[in-house]
Amino acid sequence: MLSFLFFSDMPLDLEQLAKSLAEKTDIIAHHTTIPFITADLVPFIAKPCEQDVSKDAVLQLLEQNINHAEDSIEKESIELLKQEIENPTYGKAIIKGLIENLRLDPAYHWIAYVTAKYFNI
Repeated sequence: MLSFLFFSDMPLDLEQLAKSLAEKTDIIAHHTTIPFITADLVPFIAKPCEQDVSKDAVLQLLEQNINHAEDSIEKESIELLKQEIENPTYGKAIIKGLIENLRLDPAYHWIAYVTAKYFNI
């Protein structure tokens, strides 16, 4: 039904829609009996990657994504970052640029985050 509202020529009061959705979310939040996010998960959500990232974990993440990436700037950036971890030669500016190449593509946001954490950038 909402698709009809969004894709028609009918005027739409977005502020009213936002208030209505916020109210419905509030009702669900107050009356739910089976939580999806448990107390055990809260520390991970509040601080998603507080611990240091290990070399092996980053290499594994990069290796997995090299195989899925098509020939592109992102794939080349992943390959160069992997080489840098195995045999450090680049300065921080180059590493930061390689990570930025990944960060610009939503499919690689997590890889960019983890590698930046690994390199302390």
